[in-house]
Amino acid sequence: MSSAQLERQARVLAQYLTGTKAPDSVVRKYLDYHRMHDRAEIGFDRFLLGISTRGPILTAIADSYCCHFRKSAVLRKKLVLLLALLECTGESSRRLDTADGTSGLRLWAMLAWRGTVHIAALAASLILVLPFHLWSVVRDSG
Repeated sequence: MSSAQLERQARVLAQYLTGTKAPDSVVRKYLDYHRMHDRAEIGFDRFLLGISTRGPILTAIADSYCCHFRKSAVLRKKLVLLLALLECTGESSRRLDTADGTSGLRLWAMLAWRGTVHIAALAASLILVLPFHLWSVVRDSG
């Protein structure tokens, strides 16, 4: 994967995780990691990464699918790596680690919203991702 593709991947995945632009230092560290640990993604993992780097909405769909059906996917590993890098970086660290003083009612409303978004993303993933996953399993087994 080229540096430009990895940079785009880092920026889209960070936007999905934090809702904000990735700091340049995080993107550099992400690229450094991939230079040292260059692995070619194949098959279904390549498909998941391909759709997830098109935008945060597709990242949510791919992540939702992986959360339930493919916990060891490369996408999940890259999200964990990026989250660790973001937690170690000034501004994004404050954003991720600071507790907001949300009231109980607002907290429940936010949780209900996040649950609804996750269910919608999971439903979309069953339509968009599951067929390709099944096809790749059949292709790889035969």
